[in-house]
Amino acid sequence: MSLYILRWDPNISSYKTQEHLELIRHIKKNEQPASFDWSIREYENLKKNDMFIMQQVGTDNDGIAMIGKFKDSCYEEESWRKDGSTVHYADMWILDAFDCNTDNPLPAKRYEKLFPEIKWHGGHSGVVVEENLNEKLLSQIEKDLIKAGIWKKGKIDKFLAFDFEKDTAGKLLLSAKDKYLNNKDEESFFNFIDCLLNSKVLIPMHVEKAENGDTHCMPMILSNDDEQSPYPIFSNEEQIGDHYQKDDCELYEISVPLAVDIIKEDENTKGLILDPFTTPFLIDRKMLNGLSEIMDTDENDNEDDEE
Repeated sequence: MSLYILRWDPNISSYKTQEHLELIRHIKKNEQPASFDWSIREYENLKKNDMFIMQQVGTDNDGIAMIGKFKDSCYEEESWRKDGSTVHYADMWILDAFDCNTDNPLPAKRYEKLFPEIKWHGGHSGVVVEENLNEKLLSQIEKDLIKAGIWKKGKIDKFLAFDFEKDTAGKLLLSAKDKYLNNKDEESFFNFIDCLLNSKVLIPMHVEKAENGDTHCMPMILSNDDEQSPYPIFSNEEQIGDHYQKDDCELYEISVPLAVDIIKEDENTKGLILDPFTTPFLIDRKMLNGLSEIMDTDENDNEDDEE
């Protein structure tokens, strides 16, 4: 496992102090952001579960503002500077985050004495810590946070071993849906749609086995009594409960765009309904068509990029 140093100057970064304070609030409630990434300078060898510390720099209160690990290797996209250049980004899971402007337990003034080999007030973002300092630095951070009563022993090891992909299955979609249902403003709606189109859902399928051994699957409508009933889809298994516990029913995990493609061909249904037994959201025919148009636009944009 490698350790990377990210650097954040709130005076020039597109990531603002208010966003950081909001992030801290969610992390304290064990809520991961829907997406969080950072630019990486030494991107070539970065891999899943490598760790990072993020330094706040360029302020009167420099220090460690965030600790976490990377979801996967880097990818190239347009720079956050919007100057036409590209940079390499990595998505992250966040272990903890701190407000350096109040009572930061990991100030740069302390760590530059303990680890003078590292630049604590500036430098490139996304550089690898020398291997001989890696464990020492993480161990010192853990000791200081345990002493401050913020962490318990073994927190880093538990974090590294935790399977976020499995734990967060459907939670981001549920969160985005709930925020829209509670606010119903334009921003929360478009955030929900974006999350929806990038999610996988569970869909109950009626399974029939033919005499020749072939298996045929058909999505199950919510009610067999109404031909216009929508097809149910679910954010995760918790939203299904005890429903669909039948021998001829299986749950399939598919992407929402695929579910839209399957259902839009059936003119005898109202559409899709997300989590009908908990907090239902109806994706009616009009919305199905709108999602299809977004999907077609995204597909055309991807084709243009490849050319």
